[in-house]
Amino acid sequence: MCLQGFRLRGDKYMTCQYGRWKGSRPYCEEIFCPNPGSLANGKIYKKGHLGNFVFKPYIVTIRHGDRLMYECERGYELLGPTGATCVDGQWSPEDRPLCKQSSHPALQKLWKPIEEGPLNY
Repeated sequence: MCLQGFRLRGDKYMTCQYGRWKGSRPYCEEIFCPNPGSLANGKIYKKGHLGNFVFKPYIVTIRHGDRLMYECERGYELLGPTGATCVDGQWSPEDRPLCKQSSHPALQKLWKPIEEGPLNY
């Protein structure tokens, strides 16, 4: 039996026949979660012991228990989960969030491009 975050490789049981072990020696192999990729119009943070760090796509070892947080850029709102945890090689929750342009009236005014009138210098 392996600890959480690991899976058994090799045979679960070995038998001794005529003074020799039959079967392949079992061992526990660490399970990693898949790379979460990127979040359009947002950032992914990996929670660590010393704080939160911007997740970099070249990080390849995401272990059991590692946690991510999602954050959208200014003018966008997060739709979906605010974070995820690596559990036995899968993200929980599995749903990925989206960063949708905010429909808040004050933000729309702030981000609305200038469309009318000539430009005078």
